[in-house]
Amino acid sequence: MNDALPLVRELVEVMDCLTKSASAQLDIGETGVRALRIIEREPGIKPMDLAARLAHTTGGTTTTLDVLERYRLARRIRNPLDRRTKVLSLTTDGERLVRAVYGNVDREVGGYLRERTTADREVIAAFLRFTIATVNATLNAGVR
Repeated sequence: MNDALPLVRELVEVMDCLTKSASAQLDIGETGVRALRIIEREPGIKPMDLAARLAHTTGGTTTTLDVLERYRLARRIRNPLDRRTKVLSLTTDGERLVRAVYGNVDREVGGYLRERTTADREVIAAFLRFTIATVNATLNAGVR
């Protein structure tokens, strides 16, 4: 077996542990922590698209967003491109929270990547895109 595959699995596990630890400390649930990270990465995402990214029902995502709004971590705002829909953004507290949970990882990994050659970064990015696409395809197919 390739040396990288066990490392990918370990990365997924350790990131999952980070999310679980944050959700336990913050009392917003794992889905809430994951939602904050997605909104941070994709400001302006629609609630329906967030539900798909979370692999959640729209009703479950609405409940998660209600909690995040109650804690003033995220907000639903009118979509400037379509007044019939809402888009999501983090509040200042939400941004601060995401930095507190993931900031060190982002800084350290970002620093490591900046030290790599462009060619190395392209290989790493291609590998990660492939892995993400494979996991998403598996998720969409369902567990068998």
